Amino acid sequence: MGGRSIVRVISAMRKSLAAVLAIAAVSISITAVIAAADPSASQASPYLISSFMGNIELRVSHSEAVDLGTYSYIPGTLFRPIPTPVNFAALKMDVSKVLSSKPDNPNIPPDTIGIGVWVRTPENMTARLVSQVGEAKFARQTFIYVDPYRNTPSYTCTTDRLWPLVNSSYGQLISVTFTAEDFESGLSCIKQSAGNLEVYGVYIYDNSHLYTEECTTASVRCTGLYGFAGMSIVSATLNGAECPVEGGTAKLSGPVSGTLTLNLEGRFFFIPYTKTVTFQL
Repeated sequence: MGGRSIVRVISAMRKSLAAVLAIAAVSISITAVIAAADPSASQASPYLISSFMGNIELRVSHSEAVDLGTYSYIPGTLFRPIPTPVNFAALKMDVSKVLSSKPDNPNIPPDTIGIGVWVRTPENMTARLVSQVGEAKFARQTFIYVDPYRNTPSYTCTTDRLWPLVNSSYGQLISVTFTAEDFESGLSCIKQSAGNLEVYGVYIYDNSHLYTEECTTASVRCTGLYGFAGMSIVSATLNGAECPVEGGTAKLSGPVSGTLTLNLEGRFFFIPYTKTVTFQL
């Protein structure tokens, strides 16, 4: 097949997908209007938008401030339980270590700092996500060859948010705070938002102190094609005020009531797809 033919095929695919998504957008709007007009539907599920493409369900949860303890590296230990499962979006992890000096050989990767979490989805599926500081963001699948974790999905990702600090601290003691934001590349691999995940254990590289902050979070749980696209929150406003977003989850402040507007983003194969939804809290 010639180059022009390939371009025409790709163009046709894009137009077809755009048409399907346009129809889906109209369907969502109609469904939302019907739900608002039908009191029984509204009372049954006020935070659910449905269409033939699937469901977009708003999930709002509140987390208390809890100290989960301090952990040190134990060679060969893949899993360390934490005292109580917590919402990933509320978790903070202070990690410290003395970085090795930066190698003179550019082919040798420099020392870094990181931590891993064991997470559980609402469907009771588990995975291990590891985040390390790096110059650029990426994620790759890793494999566990030790029972009973052998078949557990595992992904290692890098975060560039902390890179400037690490890059200027070789040969020194460094302390950084990891949050769900630093696992976004890994979250994309399992098509989940931090607010939908429960952390029940950790994978420790360096001395780490774990705790949760008191907060109220909003995330979306998507099914059907929306789930396939890995739709998650990229920006949010509550009554017109912008809310911070980390790991596909919005953090709400002040009285949690009024109009919550969420901008969602996902990807059908290599084609990005965005959608704006509004809920009344």
